Amino acid sequence: MEEIDLAESDRVTLGIISIAERLLLLERSDFDVSTGLLIKYNRHHVFVIHNPDRWVVNGNKKEAGVVGVGGKLEQGETVLECVKRECKEEINCDVEILDSEVTYVVTSEYVNKFTLEEAEKPRPYYIILLKVKEQDRRSYTVVFSYEGEIYGQPEPKDVSAVLLAQDSALRYLRSLPTTVKFMKEHSAQIVERIHLPDDLYLRPCGTLLTYLRLKYWQKVNDIDI
Repeated sequence: MEEIDLAESDRVTLGIISIAERLLLLERSDFDVSTGLLIKYNRHHVFVIHNPDRWVVNGNKKEAGVVGVGGKLEQGETVLECVKRECKEEINCDVEILDSEVTYVVTSEYVNKFTLEEAEKPRPYYIILLKVKEQDRRSYTVVFSYEGEIYGQPEPKDVSAVLLAQDSALRYLRSLPTTVKFMKEHSAQIVERIHLPDDLYLRPCGTLLTYLRLKYWQKVNDIDI
């Protein structure tokens, strides 16, 4: 496990975005910042399902992304403020953000594990580097994903539904073409804001996809989030 050696003058004030610049060898002007959450509630993982305007339609097949709570950093926000705001907006819950002793840095080419001793706490579980294809955006997005806990029942607000599942059910999202009906039949709970058709396919993306791929030790070069 590697440790980041920072100058003495940086040790009190250095934030997680500055650390990401050093780890990824990027300038701040090169990337946008987004956030994600790996939330636990009553021993279940909590993820959200995209709204219909983001579903992919291929013939008669409809597919919705399943992601961690989170979103883009707004002007003037800190990363932690963004995480808390997104949790309230998406599932109407306050979140306790947990500190991670280990941080995984994930790109399309490698996964590295660090102990960020000098970073402000709580520290993220993942720092994910995404390449951006759109010409009118910055070249990269850096996603800071944290572990967190909620203590109230999550309810979908800015998302179509909330998925509550244990690892035994989540693993199907990684290994099989999986529908809403299939997940419900395999012990997952889906709290719907809008009705989800039984034959809607669910596709893990972002923080959830990274979690599944690292948990089940997929090939590093397979991580194209």
